[in-house]
Amino acid sequence: QRRVLEAVVSTQSTGAFMKGGPVAAVSGKGLAAQIAATINAKKNFGRAKEEDLLQNPVTAPPAKVEDEVEINDLPQQARYRITSKDAIAAVQDYSECALTVRGTYYPPNRNPPEGERKLYICIEGPRDRAITLAKMELKRMIKEELNKAQMFSFGSGPRSAGGRYSVL
Repeated sequence: QRRVLEAVVSTQSTGAFMKGGPVAAVSGKGLAAQIAATINAKKNFGRAKEEDLLQNPVTAPPAKVEDEVEINDLPQQARYRITSKDAIAAVQDYSECALTVRGTYYPPNRNPPEGERKLYICIEGPRDRAITLAKMELKRMIKEELNKAQMFSFGSGPRSAGGRYSVL
């Protein structure tokens, strides 16, 4: 197809030369411009007219939706699990949202100084539904970690006081 277009362009250049008109270069950038003009003429493409743009304005993309989940007061194990790269990547893939860990950790009885915030996850997404999915998945992961912590604290885990062996 390219050879056909090159032949058409050469024929146009030859015709222009025979009529005494200007002849553009038949190689490189000039050839590409001529081929593009030929294709646009065949496909009926043209530059967008100002009237068309006023009748059919280009709409701006929808604004992003944001929400936050505070994780500062969660147990350390749950915070680590939720803020790990693997967990954040999994939630991002599942919900099509961007998750960012922001803020600073402060112990339970200490308030952050003015201008600072406690540790939280910022969720940004294209729709409310995506934000809801991300929050649901984060809550599921938090509950899972809290259940693990409870199991270990009630004597069924390896760190429990009532274990298999006794020390004399």
